Amino acid sequence: MTDWIPPVSVLTEERDAILQLIRLCRRYQARSKAKATSLELLAPRNLRFAQEVLALEQALLVSSEREAEIEYREVESALCRGTDFLPALQELLARHQSAS
Repeated sequence: MTDWIPPVSVLTEERDAILQLIRLCRRYQARSKAKATSLELLAPRNLRFAQEVLALEQALLVSSEREAEIEYREVESALCRGTDFLPALQELLARHQSAS
């Protein structure tokens, strides 16, 4: 089942950072799915609450997207310029690992 995982000595610093990024994405996707499913299950029992939560989510979405854009900008910029993105990616991962 884990045949695709290379020996640790094969993992370069770059590959390790990308692997951490994938794990971070997977964690956030699972959290997002759990929250969405919770709301779907709650909605039939308390429609007004679900509507208020969805309205609040929509109101916060724009500012949250702006914050994420700022936070990821350095990594994206380095990737687009073709410069060393690894320090920016590692810093980003460190911030998120300490937040989770």
